[in-house]
Amino acid sequence: MFTRKTVFVVGAGGSFEVNLPTGPALKTLIATKLKQNERGFVSDDIREAVGELIATREGRTWEQYKDASQKVADAMPASLSIDNFLHSHSHDEVIVEMGKLAISACILEKEQTSKLGPASKKVIASAEQYWANTFCKILTEGVQVKDRESLFDNVTIITFNYDRCIEYFVVEYLKTYFLLSSEEAHILARKLKVLHPYGQVGNLKWNPKRGYHPIPFGSKVVAEQLVQCIDQIHTFTEQATEPEVIQEVHNAISSAERVVFLGFAYHDLNMQLLIPEAIGSRKDIYGTAFGLSDKNVGWIHTDVQRRMTHTHGGAPVFDMSERDIGCNQFLLDYWRPIFN
Repeated sequence: MFTRKTVFVVGAGGSFEVNLPTGPALKTLIATKLKQNERGFVSDDIREAVGELIATREGRTWEQYKDASQKVADAMPASLSIDNFLHSHSHDEVIVEMGKLAISACILEKEQTSKLGPASKKVIASAEQYWANTFCKILTEGVQVKDRESLFDNVTIITFNYDRCIEYFVVEYLKTYFLLSSEEAHILARKLKVLHPYGQVGNLKWNPKRGYHPIPFGSKVVAEQLVQCIDQIHTFTEQATEPEVIQEVHNAISSAERVVFLGFAYHDLNMQLLIPEAIGSRKDIYGTAFGLSDKNVGWIHTDVQRRMTHTHGGAPVFDMSERDIGCNQFLLDYWRPIFN
């Protein structure tokens, strides 16, 4: 268990370990999901979801949505990420709606086919190399069942992903390791603070959040649910939609003694959202650098230190991994300094 306040900041590389897409892969999936032919949308779920939108959005037409879909799909190779593209076009409601529909459809489908999905009869064995498994294994070291209530003290996870892989996995881990019933695991898992500053593709039923509709993990994609997801995932421009969550993110980062970046690309928009104006304490920082060039690593290192400098405590220590180390291996290599 953690004795110092610790925050994990998780990007797409974290979910990649259970077969969710990275940012570049998500762009490709979105372009495919929005394909059209002479009869309209090729994807049944997108076509049905657009039908729902037309029925509920006064004045909207098929042509508007088809045109917006084509623009989103065509722009994916030119975009740093789908989030950046939607931020640039936040003034165009139809483009934003189509982008969110495509994001939601792709993420929900990938949850279903992931290592955590219904086809995995034994989730823990299937996802043994997932960073969250190593996180839980180290967290439970030396913890007896009777002491489990304080397991998640002093730790917060901030995930920039729309999926619910972390929450779903933690429940499965608790059931398997502590031999808990589903209800007992749900109660304990609710003690782990997992913040989604950009929202998520629906609630897990055991973990209700205000304004989110329940969508079971790994379930078949339904048009009505995709439409609901439009208001459940947010662009950088829409930060005001989740002011309480953003404040929790800032409070967690400000008060943390240790910050760990996993599978995170350190994009400027995300760093702006993540870092509060005032840093409350000097920090030790650790982070993965998978796939980043030496030049980019050097720039990121300096930028993160600058943003995280405490007025009196000075700049933080920032230890970044080698370029070929993923999230799970990173925790295995760094678990002593991170977890102690």
